[in-house]
Amino acid sequence: MFFNNDFQLFTYEAGANRPASLTKGAKVRVTTGPADDNGTREATNVTVLTAATGSGTTDKGTQAAPVPEKARNVESQIRRESRRWRLGVEAGQAFNPELFMFGVQSQMGPIFHPHVLFRPNAEF
Repeated sequence: MFFNNDFQLFTYEAGANRPASLTKGAKVRVTTGPADDNGTREATNVTVLTAATGSGTTDKGTQAAPVPEKARNVESQIRRESRRWRLGVEAGQAFNPELFMFGVQSQMGPIFHPHVLFRPNAEF
């Protein structure tokens, strides 16, 4: 988000109150906690104050500044971390009711190299 000629990066806290969608140029109020080490804040409440008008900009004489490199790097880190861990479950039953299978599986990685993944699983 662009705020007072400064770019701010927010993530949503679990259970955050937020609008279904936001359009470019909308004015919002964001309630957050303190910033973490890289300057990202967790938004707990996002309220739309004014909807975007026209082409999505509120002032036709100004244009939003480009997103700073630091904010792009933080955004890339968040994307990488969200893809790093996956968890799943599996279950099955044979025609004979005594045969039942339940399992969990996960994927962790990349580890040490972009193509090295660790995929443990357990079946009961």
